[in-house]
Amino acid sequence: MGGGGLLADGFAPIAFDLAGTSWLVIAIDGQTLGERYSDLATVHFTQSMLHWQACNYHEGLYVPTRSSFAAGRAVATLVNCPQDTPDPAMAQVLGGRPLIGSNSEGKIQLAVEGRSLTLSQIDRRYNEPPAPPLEAGPFRLMTEDGGTHPPVLSFKGGTFSVWLDCADAITGQAQVSEGRMRTSKVVPAQCETHRPTTRRTLETFFRSSPAIARGPNGELMLSDGDIIIQGQQCYPDPSGCDHVKRTAQAGPDGDLGGA
Repeated sequence: MGGGGLLADGFAPIAFDLAGTSWLVIAIDGQTLGERYSDLATVHFTQSMLHWQACNYHEGLYVPTRSSFAAGRAVATLVNCPQDTPDPAMAQVLGGRPLIGSNSEGKIQLAVEGRSLTLSQIDRRYNEPPAPPLEAGPFRLMTEDGGTHPPVLSFKGGTFSVWLDCADAITGQAQVSEGRMRTSKVVPAQCETHRPTTRRTLETFFRSSPAIARGPNGELMLSDGDIIIQGQQCYPDPSGCDHVKRTAQAGPDGDLGGA
């Protein structure tokens, strides 16, 4: 067995290289899909979006990780599906940072503990929906200690900054292209924060030039290969980032709120 027992015989682990490809699901857990489900099930990767369809249609952001990919929150249609639909198995695999393997026939297998999808490539392309401009509004970042005052990431003129209890808690240069936020000169500011560990973690994270994916409604995903950070752009409704403005108005001795 390849891939630590997750992959079937004949499949060898490979790194993620699926952007721009489309696939037909031909088997689930080694069982041919046609034996249990009459309609087609497909998986499609654009540069930033993962689309997949079985009984229901699903789409959401994804980012490459060290050897796989991580899927973000998805939207889906709400068809009342039969009991034997492949949707639950596909959701478990695609949402589980699966091990990826390929065989000599060009097929790939996506595997998590106890589940696998076997895929055959098809000639189909999904268009990448345009995302709002980076500078249209800042992004609130969903971190574990974000609380009611989550960190806020902003872009302007080839630079980025992170608000974390104070303005410009982390700053640097950034070029965003081809699914990568290429950073340099990343430095922390000398300002007060009650979350110094979070600042150090974010500083290291942004120094890594993380992968970035953005969606048409301002959705954001970032990955340094291990850590995944999701976010939401405060545009066209800026209220999600109002805590940054309120803290700035309060000054260094103002109430920073709980995290």
